[in-house]
Amino acid sequence: MRDEQRPDVLEPGRFGSRRCSPGRRPPRHASEFLPGPVIAGYQTQRNEANHTLVINQRMIRCTPEEYRLLLRLMEEYERPVGFDELIAQCQDASHTDRAFLRGAKRKLVRTLSDLRSKLWPTDFAIVQVMDVGYMLLPQSKLWSLRHADRKEAARSS
Repeated sequence: MRDEQRPDVLEPGRFGSRRCSPGRRPPRHASEFLPGPVIAGYQTQRNEANHTLVINQRMIRCTPEEYRLLLRLMEEYERPVGFDELIAQCQDASHTDRAFLRGAKRKLVRTLSDLRSKLWPTDFAIVQVMDVGYMLLPQSKLWSLRHADRKEAARSS
């Protein structure tokens, strides 16, 4: 029989319910979703334990590296993030060995490529900014930028 004095408390962003003593904060669990980076027009949640993000009610399951990279790109939405900073999200970038850095950049490119395919159902697109790094944009803006580049090229000719 249920104790009516201590009802189950359903915490926002969690699956299931948990009893909690008054005044005590319940422990965090792997199923708990916390607010994600704030991006105007999007609802985002994150779950660090499972490397999962929810973007406008679409769940994106990531590898640990993809998760860190996507969070960083979301924090700087529509602004470029440098190669070195993104490489540091994937691995220890304190090495200065050229061969190591080339391998790290290849890994970054491969990881972001995999992440692009996972983001396809959302409105997000990851684009490379030449000689700078990468940036997260809405897909609609990506199309309009390409279209504007073509118009500019046609006028220049």
